[in-house]
Amino acid sequence: MDGMRFPVETLGLGRRGLAGEPLVYHCNFYNYWLQKTVLLVDGLGMEEVIQDAAAASVYACLKGLGVTDFAQAEALFSALGFGLIDLSSVSADGGMVTTSVSHYGQCLDAAAGAPFAKPQSRFDAGYAAGAGAWAHGRPSSGFRAAIQACMSVGADQGRISLVGRAASECMTTYGMGNSGRVHRAPETWAAISQERVDEAVHGLGLTGNEEGLIPRFGVMLTQHFAHFYNRLSYEFLRRMSHTGMRMAGEHLLIDAGYRCAFHTFGGIFNSAEWDALMKPLVYSREAGAHALASIVSTLGWGHWRLVEISDRRAILRLYDDYESLGFQSMYGTASRPVAFLAAGGLGGLMNLLYLGDILDKPDLDSGYFERVFEHPDAFNVHQTKSIAMGDDYSEIVADR
Repeated sequence: MDGMRFPVETLGLGRRGLAGEPLVYHCNFYNYWLQKTVLLVDGLGMEEVIQDAAAASVYACLKGLGVTDFAQAEALFSALGFGLIDLSSVSADGGMVTTSVSHYGQCLDAAAGAPFAKPQSRFDAGYAAGAGAWAHGRPSSGFRAAIQACMSVGADQGRISLVGRAASECMTTYGMGNSGRVHRAPETWAAISQERVDEAVHGLGLTGNEEGLIPRFGVMLTQHFAHFYNRLSYEFLRRMSHTGMRMAGEHLLIDAGYRCAFHTFGGIFNSAEWDALMKPLVYSREAGAHALASIVSTLGWGHWRLVEISDRRAILRLYDDYESLGFQSMYGTASRPVAFLAAGGLGGLMNLLYLGDILDKPDLDSGYFERVFEHPDAFNVHQTKSIAMGDDYSEIVADR
């Protein structure tokens, strides 16, 4: 990476942005489960959506940065935690791109628990296509990408071929979008200020290491494009609606949020960073929930505020959550709440605390997951408000 840094901004209400594109931290487990989810139903065409959403995101980011050469595009790939990519052989007509380290090619197997039958590096392919298109003055859809080899299925490196294609309709990003009507989230936990938590978490240097990866909290993080996640989720739902299975799609997206909570939140609770920053302040499960919400509010997800919490019920209010803002920017006013990742996250948090005794630092293995998340008294979640529907904040209730 040669020490190259990019000017990521911390904006109000937990939002993070780079060159006009919102960024969010997510881990290899969520990246695996979301990709698996949107590809579950054959015939939806989601493989193309994954690559096009990746291409549109990196294209818009590089354009906003004013990047002019492949070295900077390669450095960005590494800084965001995607690995090491070589774009140097791409000409205006195409070429071969290689990855010697790949988050999608190497880090998803920990979440899958079994060998892959198909390449997992669709995001890498889209990134290569978008970066190549921007560098050579093509529209974001100006290259067709094909995965020739992927480390997820045993290759020694990733190889992606790019071939120029005639201009077609380009997927676009929504930039930072509009923020909600509330400009400062109320504080619901007095033990530590949000500003101090922000400073401590961002002081950890959550950026790619010499391999272009971000190993933190027992998982592999990426500082990812919010547009990419939202486009995958909501295109999946739109296409599922045409098959009459929208509700099933919503439940699947919430389940991906449960998996994210189990591994990311569980990893945070078990981490040395948690022990240093939060453990001295946490004397109860309720305090643990408030502390975790403060950390989540540093990840680009929006500000999380628990306004009620007990061993039977929790109410979470989200200010400027990236899911609702993204939906509103892409599709306008929603008819239903759309914060599916956050809904799964709240349910997962409550299960970890009240069924899994996560503050005792158990091993986050499959047996623990089954005991906690398949427990007959597990928490149910439902969304009651949404910024995407015009409310001042999004709201999720977890109860049992």
